[in-house]
Amino acid sequence: MTDYKLIYLLAAALIFLSPPLLSKDYQKSEKMISDILKNNNVTKDTKEPSKNTSDTDSKDKEENKSQQKTSPTEDEVLHKTGIELFEGGYNDHSASNFKQLIERFPGSIYTDNACIYLGKIELKKYNYKDAVKYFQKIKKDSGEYPASLYYTAEALNYDKQYIKSIELYKKVSASFPDHEVADNALLNLSKLYIKVGNGQKSLEALIEILKSYRDRETIDDAYYLLGTIYLRDKKLRDIETTRKIYKSFILKSDKGEKYFKDSPLLPVVKKELNDLEKIFFNKYK
Repeated sequence: MTDYKLIYLLAAALIFLSPPLLSKDYQKSEKMISDILKNNNVTKDTKEPSKNTSDTDSKDKEENKSQQKTSPTEDEVLHKTGIELFEGGYNDHSASNFKQLIERFPGSIYTDNACIYLGKIELKKYNYKDAVKYFQKIKKDSGEYPASLYYTAEALNYDKQYIKSIELYKKVSASFPDHEVADNALLNLSKLYIKVGNGQKSLEALIEILKSYRDRETIDDAYYLLGTIYLRDKKLRDIETTRKIYKSFILKSDKGEKYFKDSPLLPVVKKELNDLEKIFFNKYK
């Protein structure tokens, strides 16, 4: 086949097989990723995470109380003990403390956070519907509300209610971009989009992490997942872009950048890059 015929066939295939909207989104994503990898000044200021009320309202009020009195209140003791038991893996005993807190002190500053922990305990037991019930007890004006939405999305995800989970993760990241769970919501959103076969949307969620949350611990996950999308997604596959992303990941690690230098993903990235070099670029190491 002559060269001009081959070019004609390729051009025709692109015209008929490439959806216009996908092509437009793809080009936009490509430029943003290229700019990020070149470290151009196109990114927004990274967002400092706002603290959960378990670390803000509760702790602030704890400090105020500690200045006024030396002995902790009963609800404070139940809350603190419940957290310690939860972190130690004693879920049933932890749940007992939180339930006592809610029943005996319904107006306590720790009540909403107790609901979050009770929901987490139900998640550990795979009781997703019961977990959601606890998270839904939290009202919109509570400082725990963003976290309740996030964990509800997590429960729905585990329960394979992917579309509902996607909607809530989107709500968290869009409505509470400064909250400490916002970047995790975007990361989980990206993974869910991969699961439902929407690589472009997955890409957009990851780009938002790279733009806005460079100083959070999800950044290495975002880089790696970005590379895997370009490696495995049928519509977006671009081996050279994957190669660049993996090299950027390793370079950041070599420079000692936070979240990259000790990333558990580093050995995986190095192995996958080495495999790419062997298979596609004929470079053996």
